Amino acid sequence: MRRALIALLVVGGGARDAAAGPCDGVAHLVARSVWAGIEEELYAEIIAVNAHVTVLAKGGGRGDFTAAARLAETIDPDVVAVEHFAFGDGVAQHGDRQIHLTIKGVDPTRFTQVLGVSAHVVRGDPRVGESRIWLGVDGARALAVGIGDEISVQLHGGGSRRFRVAALHHYAALPDPYDSELAIVSLDDVRGWMDPEQDAIGIELALRDRARAQGVAAALTTRLGWSFVAMGWRELNKPLIEAVDERRPVLVTALTSALVGGASIWCRR
Repeated sequence: MRRALIALLVVGGGARDAAAGPCDGVAHLVARSVWAGIEEELYAEIIAVNAHVTVLAKGGGRGDFTAAARLAETIDPDVVAVEHFAFGDGVAQHGDRQIHLTIKGVDPTRFTQVLGVSAHVVRGDPRVGESRIWLGVDGARALAVGIGDEISVQLHGGGSRRFRVAALHHYAALPDPYDSELAIVSLDDVRGWMDPEQDAIGIELALRDRARAQGVAAALTTRLGWSFVAMGWRELNKPLIEAVDERRPVLVTALTSALVGGASIWCRR
């Protein structure tokens, strides 16, 4: 077993670590594996909320998203689903408590094919529509609400309506604002409310292979023309991903140091 681990370390490009000592090498291998798992969980949660490819109108303007969605469905055989969506900032109130919300309106018939948010519902009914709203677990705690409670939501641009808390969702790897501020509602419930002249502010795509997101996005940008921009999930979330990449060496080193003691004991057996 010990030889197998050291062989894996060398094959995986860790010959320098193995040369420094098999126990240190094993610890570093484990640390890299742990960090790879953390990164994969983060990336999966990013895609759960934002999809593989997002198409927006340039400059925050308006566009014919119906035509854009038709093109997106046929742009590449890797595309499995497309949905319209909307985003807006607002304030939720329950009694004398208020919190800021980032509200995402999704297509109730298609969002489960495009996003993975349903897998992160920890309580309640993972459906949208009919004035249902999903809140993050921290947001619900801040408002002191639970499943079935009603809240008032006011957009920063004006207009308000009441929603019933239908589900609570939780993201273990994403930064805190997702658990405290992200709210999911039906696009039908916010259609004409976020922008009376526009049904949606974008479309998003799910692919069979997330690694092809940037290529599909580039093809869409070219075909859609100057008024639209398509972005793969890594580009859309570039600041968050860059922050993770910058921390990787430090955290792997810290994990390795924590594991070296235990690995040394094991190696002496």
